[in-house]
Amino acid sequence: MNEAWTITEVGGIQAGSKWVTASVPDYRPNAFQYDEQCDEMICPEGRRLKPVSTQQRAGGLQIKIYGADRDDCRCCSKRQHCSPQNAMPKHGRTVSMRD
Repeated sequence: MNEAWTITEVGGIQAGSKWVTASVPDYRPNAFQYDEQCDEMICPEGRRLKPVSTQQRAGGLQIKIYGADRDDCRCCSKRQHCSPQNAMPKHGRTVSMRD
């Protein structure tokens, strides 16, 4: 894993006033591996998440968001553990990293 990047948060969906994310530790953000050469995240099931956006925050903080192909997530047998209640209108599961 690239030492400059730290996996920090998971993309989820908002259900009322609370964010719904992975329900099982094996699918939380720190279970995803970063492939520095390809600039992709790899989920615990071996599927690849590609960069979907980058956000600039105060103080020069940069957050990069990686998203899985929604078809990969929709057919995954572990979906209910990884991205519960995610309708996946644009892409599948997302994971964010910051430097």
